[in-house]
Amino acid sequence: MDLNNKRVLVVGLGKSGVASALFLKSRGARVTVSDSKPEAELRDEILLLLEHGITVETGGHGDRTFRGQDLIVVSPGVPVDAPQLAQARNLGEKVIGEIELAAQFLPGPIVAITGANGKTTTTSLAGEIIAAGKFSTAVGGNIGTPAISLVDQAGPATWTVLEVSSFQLETIVEFRPRIAVILNITPDHLDRHKTFDNYVNAKARVLKTRVRMTSPSSTPMTLRLRDCRIVRARSCSGSAERRRPNEVRSPAARMSISGTGIANARSCHLRKCR
Repeated sequence: MDLNNKRVLVVGLGKSGVASALFLKSRGARVTVSDSKPEAELRDEILLLLEHGITVETGGHGDRTFRGQDLIVVSPGVPVDAPQLAQARNLGEKVIGEIELAAQFLPGPIVAITGANGKTTTTSLAGEIIAAGKFSTAVGGNIGTPAISLVDQAGPATWTVLEVSSFQLETIVEFRPRIAVILNITPDHLDRHKTFDNYVNAKARVLKTRVRMTSPSSTPMTLRLRDCRIVRARSCSGSAERRRPNEVRSPAARMSISGTGIANARSCHLRKCR
């Protein structure tokens, strides 16, 4: 992605928004940042950005600010259906999130871990396991360090382990993790997603492009979300749910990927439980 002299708007001045703005500026972009919070609540962030020559808008999102941008990078806390973002998409402007931006520049394999519960612990543990294997490792994402902040320290052999939230997954486009993990799915963040189905679909976007998996015979295989359909399970425990052949389950057994011939991903479905 060539950012030199591109007009880029970063929406949201949280940790990932600030990190994105600084990264974009370092790559030669003409960066503007917009946040709905008043100036008094963002003094430190504003001073830092102004020192780097970044234009800052606070106290609301001006409609004109969103026009004529080559790229818009949205922070996770900003609803993807915000009117200004809808307008930008209607005008053909590209809207992505910080995770998607980082993925465009991370040169090595990515491990993406999501779920309603346990993702921070699992992400930390996965990073420790990979590092213990003497692999170059970087850990970040929703766990604390923005993914975009890992770009400059990552090389082609670096395994980047990311905790990704449903908010972050809403704005991916070409995000292709080498390994993607959905630990579990239980109702959460319904104030943002409105329905449980919307929440499940947001989580499932981690499989949107492709997931590289390893079969018991260590033969690489690819699972594509477009080959899958979402159905409801009657129960998550007891005799009401029987394990099927070739079924792959998350540790918490809250979500499973199963089907006939999963080795070649010809037919599969995501089974979600309430």
